Amino acid sequence: MGEKRFLIAALILFSLISFSALYFTKVKDLRLIFSDIFVKRYDAKIVLDDVIKLYEFYTFQVEADRRYRMLYRFWRAPLLVNGTLNKPFIKFQNFYTENFDWYVKDYEGNVFGNFSEKAAYLLAKHLAYRNELGVVNPYYFDNGIYEFGAEYELYPPAVFVDEELTYVPLILADRHIPYKEVEIEIEDKKRRLYKVYPFLAGAEISRKADRLIIKGYSPRHAPISVYLLLNPEGLKVFKYSAPYLQEKIWSLENTKRILGILQNLLMGLVVLYPLLFYLFYKFLGSERKFLVPKYLNYIPNRRRKPWEVNVIFSGDALRGDKNAFFSTLLDLMRRGYLKIEGKTIKLANRVQKSDLDIYERQVVKFIMEYGNLTKEGFYELDFDELQSKVNSWARNQYDYGLKRLKNALDTLTNFKNPYTKRLLDLRGFYIFLTMTLLFLLIFIVSFFARQFFIKSGSDFYPFLIYSGALALNGILGFLLFPSQFFGRWKGSYYKEKLQWEAFKNFLKDMAMLEKYSPGDISIWKEWLIYATALGVADMVEKALQTLNVEIPEVEEIKRVRVSFSSLNTDVSFALSSLSSSSSSSLGGGGGGGFGGGGAGAR
Repeated sequence: MGEKRFLIAALILFSLISFSALYFTKVKDLRLIFSDIFVKRYDAKIVLDDVIKLYEFYTFQVEADRRYRMLYRFWRAPLLVNGTLNKPFIKFQNFYTENFDWYVKDYEGNVFGNFSEKAAYLLAKHLAYRNELGVVNPYYFDNGIYEFGAEYELYPPAVFVDEELTYVPLILADRHIPYKEVEIEIEDKKRRLYKVYPFLAGAEISRKADRLIIKGYSPRHAPISVYLLLNPEGLKVFKYSAPYLQEKIWSLENTKRILGILQNLLMGLVVLYPLLFYLFYKFLGSERKFLVPKYLNYIPNRRRKPWEVNVIFSGDALRGDKNAFFSTLLDLMRRGYLKIEGKTIKLANRVQKSDLDIYERQVVKFIMEYGNLTKEGFYELDFDELQSKVNSWARNQYDYGLKRLKNALDTLTNFKNPYTKRLLDLRGFYIFLTMTLLFLLIFIVSFFARQFFIKSGSDFYPFLIYSGALALNGILGFLLFPSQFFGRWKGSYYKEKLQWEAFKNFLKDMAMLEKYSPGDISIWKEWLIYATALGVADMVEKALQTLNVEIPEVEEIKRVRVSFSSLNTDVSFALSSLSSSSSSSLGGGGGGGFGGGGAGAR
C-alpha cells in the first residue's frame, strides 16, 4: 500500500473512532447497554418552606425479564412513618403508584404499606432493608417500564455560616443503579435560597420565576447532591458544626470546573483528531515525489543483502519478519556456506564470521548453538530433534531452555533495523508515540481516579471514552501502518523503497514472469531469494512450476518454513502453558451530607 493509501486509510479509521467516541458519550451510554435495569428518569422537587418537602418520582427501565421482585429506593438517613427524632431524619408522607403492592420499612424495621399476603411473606423474610420503600411483585416483574413516587418531609442537618445564612447539604442518592436522566426542581416562594451547589454529572441549571431547575444524569453509585445556602429564619433543621464545609464545597466546585475543562479539551482533540493527524503527516511524514515505474524487472540494488531488503524495504522499516531468516538461508546456500537436506540444515564449519554481516552471524550462531558438530565437519540443525527437545523441556517445565530458544527465535524473526538513524527521520514517529502513551496514561489514570473525584459530581466515563479513543487511534496506527508512515525517509531512500515495491509488483505478476526464459537458473534463484525477502516467494514458486523449472531450493526452503514456523508456535505455547500453570489468583476484600441511598432492585 502506498503512502497516499496509508493516509486515506488512517484518516477514515481515525474519523470512525472519533465518531464512535462522540456517539457513545452524547447519544448512547455504553453502561446502560450492559445494564439490565436502570432509572430511565428521576424527577425530584424540593420545596423550601419552614419544613423542607421532597417529592420524588421514579421511572424504572427493566431489561431483564422476570428477574426482579422489588423495585425500591432506600435512604441512609433514618426514615420515619410516625413520630419524631432528636437528630436529622426523613418523614414519609405519601406513596404514589398504580396497580402495584407497595411498602415502607422504617428505621426501626416496622413495615407499612399496601401489599398482598404473598408480598407480606417476602417482606417478612427481610428482603426489604430498613429505611426503604418501593413496589413489590412476588411473581417477578416482566421487562418494561415501571413507575412510582413518594412524598417526604426533610429535617436535615444545617451548618450555619452566620445568623443570616446556613448550608443544608442534601444527598438525594449516592448508592444506586444508573440514572439516565435526572431533573431536580427547587421551589423557593419564600426567597430563602441564596445559592445552590449541585454535584451531579452533566449538571445544567436554569431558572423559571421562583423555581430553579437542575438537569443531568447519574452513573452507578455517583452522587446526586445539592448543597443549599439558605436563609435559616423559621427553618426546621438540626444545627451542626462543620468548620470546613464551605472550603469543602469550594474545593468540590473547583475540582468539577477543572475536570470539565479537561473533558472539553479531550473532546475537542477527539473531534479534531483526523484534521490534526493530516497536518501532522504533512509536516513530518509526507515524502518527496519520485518517478518510478510500476514494475521493475531487475533487482534495484544488488548490494542489499536479502535480510536488509526484508527489514528495511518490506513492511515495517524498523524491524523484519521470519522471511529475513528464510531469505538469508537461501542466500547462504547460494554462496556455498550451507545446504538443506530434508528437515536438516548443514552448515560448513569453515565459515568465517568475518565474511558475514550482523544478521548472518545471528543465523550462523543459531545453527551452531542448536545443531550438532558431525565428524564430517558440519553443524547439523535437525528440526525434528530440536522439536523433541522442546517437548522434553515443556514436560519437565524447563522454562530456562524454552525462554533461551524463544529469545533466539525472536532475534531471527523480529530483527531490529541497525541503520534506522541513517535511513529515517523518525521525529514524527516519536512524537506520535509520545502522544499515544500520554493518552493511554490519561485513560489509565482516569480509570483508577474516578472514585476519588466522584463526590464532585464529575463523571469519568467521558474521560475514559475520549482518552481511550485517542489512545486507540495511536495503538491501531502502530498495529496497522508501518513505522515509517509516521516519519520520513532521508535523502533518496524513499526512491529505493519505491523501486523495491516496483520489483515486488513484477514478481507478483505471473504474466510478466512467464515472459522470461526458464533456462537461466541463476536469475531465477536470485529472484527467489529476494522474492522470499519481500514476502512473495509463492508467486515465483508458482511461476517455476508453470514453466517446469526445477530448483531444489524451492522444496528445501518450503520444508524449513513449515518446520521453523511449527517450532516457533510450539515454543510460544509451551511458555504460555508454563506461565498459566504457575500463576495464582489472590482475593480480598460518603459522608458530609444528609440523605444518601438511592434506587435499586432485587
